[in-house]
Amino acid sequence: MLRDALAGVELGAEDERIVVWASGWDSPTVATVASLLCRVRALNYEEPEVEA
Repeated sequence: MLRDALAGVELGAEDERIVVWASGWDSPTVATVASLLCRVRALNYEEPEVEA
């Protein structure tokens, strides 16, 4: 579920370690985190511009 939610995202070594660690959580928790990631990606989020 997490890999699907992160499809296309470049992950570093620490990112990979965390994904492996988190994938060992209970299924409802992993599903919730994956769902959050998918919903954020669906927003097509852009960083707000910072005024100088």
